[in-house]
Amino acid sequence: MLPSRWVELEQKKSTIDNDADPTGGRCLGIRCLMWDRCQVPSNLTHEVFGGRSHPSGHGWAAMSKATLLLGAPDFVGGMPVLKHLPIKISEFLHTVHADKFSSLGLPPRGGPTAKSDRRGPTLLQLDQLFERIEFVGNGQDKTVIVLHGGVSIGHNEYEGRQRVYAWSFPHKKFRDYNHQDPVFLLPPGADRATFHPDPDNVWYGQCLLVFSFVVRGDGDARYRMKCVLISTLEDYVCPEDDAAAGDWCRKAETRRLFELDPSLPRLYVMPISSILGKLPLVRAGDTGTIPHHMRGRAADCFPGGKADTAPGKGDGSRLYFVNSWAMKWSQNP
Repeated sequence: MLPSRWVELEQKKSTIDNDADPTGGRCLGIRCLMWDRCQVPSNLTHEVFGGRSHPSGHGWAAMSKATLLLGAPDFVGGMPVLKHLPIKISEFLHTVHADKFSSLGLPPRGGPTAKSDRRGPTLLQLDQLFERIEFVGNGQDKTVIVLHGGVSIGHNEYEGRQRVYAWSFPHKKFRDYNHQDPVFLLPPGADRATFHPDPDNVWYGQCLLVFSFVVRGDGDARYRMKCVLISTLEDYVCPEDDAAAGDWCRKAETRRLFELDPSLPRLYVMPISSILGKLPLVRAGDTGTIPHHMRGRAADCFPGGKADTAPGKGDGSRLYFVNSWAMKWSQNP
């Protein structure tokens, strides 16, 4: 007779095997139907999650305007990139919600490559947009931004939910780790009703922060915005570098992505509904970073990134393969 522990393990194994069916059980289409789930973006549902510690009743922490403008140096370990958040929020309000602030005389809105965006709002108009964000909490509270632990993504047809985490502060961890989950997203300006995602037309990025705020439009209108701060992941393109890897990428229908130099990020504030799903990545190369022999090739192969400072040192920009097998596994023919 098997010891009780062995019986327990065998039962657990049987449960896992039974749950492997993509029509139900543990997977529930989350890990094995990534592209299927996002093919009609309007079928995706998004909700923020995370703590109830703030007096507003939402989120695990909050920040004032002063804290944001200083980059939150004393806020749970600091996050210097936050000093860019006010202007990124203002740019988001202009690009996505300009019609709510017609009294400010904003220029025509559009996507990041649209001709109408070349003029852009003035610095004064950006300041005026940020000033429309309202305080939350009690009268003494100068909070404007409420933080959340991440985004829960559901689906109108498939069962289950996928969680994207954003616990980025050194002194504020989730299960002993900081999380800046990689994601793939709808490009700014894309129509959720008509957009059909594929590997070449979606955006790739890291989820740095999930937050919400209330903004005052013209008149007495109030709007609650639920947003994500994204740092883009960029394509690593170098046909001369490791021809075998390049050939493998083509055969596997995958791509290599790199993280930008932290001192030169490309940041965007986007609605949480832009997230199509968590992005499965695998570190590339011996060190998982842009190799030292690529120094001097940044302009051609990885603009905005940096190579290792010495062979095998591993201090360059992180380099990844997109796990295309995980993205396409069980995709409908």
